[in-house]
Amino acid sequence: MTTAIHDIDSTTAVRRVNDTLRGPVAAVLGRLMPDFKGMERDAIYERALDDLDTLSRSFQMFREQRRHFRYIVVDGRNRPVSDDTEILSCGRSVEDVIAMVVRTAAKRYFRRHLDNEPSGVRARVPALGRRRRSPADELYDAIKDYLMHEWQVPLVPAYADMSPGLVRALGARLLDIRDLAALHRLIKDPDEIDRLDQSATPAAAAAPDREGAASESERVALLLSLDGQHLRAEAFFDVLVRDEVRAHMPPEGRSDKAFAILRGTGGVPARLLLSGLKLSADQLAVVLLNAHAAVGPQVYARLFGQPGQPELVLRMVQQAMVAGIDAGTSLGVCASFIRNLFTRAAGGAPGGPSRPASAA
Repeated sequence: MTTAIHDIDSTTAVRRVNDTLRGPVAAVLGRLMPDFKGMERDAIYERALDDLDTLSRSFQMFREQRRHFRYIVVDGRNRPVSDDTEILSCGRSVEDVIAMVVRTAAKRYFRRHLDNEPSGVRARVPALGRRRRSPADELYDAIKDYLMHEWQVPLVPAYADMSPGLVRALGARLLDIRDLAALHRLIKDPDEIDRLDQSATPAAAAAPDREGAASESERVALLLSLDGQHLRAEAFFDVLVRDEVRAHMPPEGRSDKAFAILRGTGGVPARLLLSGLKLSADQLAVVLLNAHAAVGPQVYARLFGQPGQPELVLRMVQQAMVAGIDAGTSLGVCASFIRNLFTRAAGGAPGGPSRPASAA
C-alpha cells in the first residue's frame, strides 16, 4: 500500500491487499503477538485466517497498536491514514480490507466444518467439469454480502449453523444481531424473525407488501454505511469497473476520486434517489458522479453531502420522475438527464436544484 493507484481494477486491488497482509502486516503482527513468535510471514497469515480467536486478537492488536502500522496504512501520497473509510494507496479502505479478511476467514471455517475440508487446502477442481457447489459454498453465497465487520468474527461458528434460507430471510437484519445468545435462539427457532420484524417502525410494519418493503429496505441498506450516514464506497467497487458504467462517467468517475465522491454522499440524499426513483447501484453512481462533474465539489457537498439539502434533492427526484427516470432507464439516459438538469439550472432555468444550492 505504498503507491498511488488510479483506475485500479478489482483483481489488482485484491492482489495488492493480499500481498500487504501476507508481508508487512504479518511482519508487524509477528513482532507484537506472542502467538506468532518464530513464525514465517505466510504462516502468520494462514494461522490468522484459520483460527478465529487468533484473528479476533489480531484485529484487537491492530486497533490498540495502530501506530505500529502507520507506514503500511497510507494513502496515495504515502501519508498515514487514521480514517477507516479513506481510500488507501492499494485502492481499498481499512473498512474494505477488514470485510475481505472476515469473508475469507468465514469461507474457510464453513469449508472446514460443513465440507470437512482440511485447513489451508483450497477447493479442488475435478479433472472434468467445475467443482460442484457444496453446503459451504451455498451458505457463503447467501451470507457474504453481510460479512463486513471485525465484531462478526466470533459469530462465524454460529453463522455456520444457519441455513442459506434463514440468512436470506434475515437479509441485512443479520447485522443487527451482535449477541451470540440471540443468534443461537434465532437458529433454534426461526420464528424469532417475526419478533425482529415487530421491532421495526410502525410505518414499515403497516406496509401492505411487507416482503417487498423489506427487500427494498435491504437493497438500500447494503449501499449505506452501518450508521446510515453516508454511502458505502466499497459497495460500488464492482460497479465502477464495468465498461458499460465507465462509458457514461465523467473523467473523475473513472479514477479513484470516484470512491471519495461516493463516500462523501450523505445517507438522506442517497435514500431519496434510491427509494424515490428505485435506482440501481449502477444508475446511482452514474447520476451522482455526473452531478459532481456538473456542479463542482463545493456545491455537490452542500447538495448531496451530510446532511445535504433534502428539499432540493427531492425537487430533483420529482423532475426525474416527470422525465420518466426509473429502474428501467438506461445509464446513458440517466447521465444525459442529470447533465441537462444542472446545465439548465446554471443558466437560470426555474426549479433547477443547483441554483439555490450554490447560493446557500
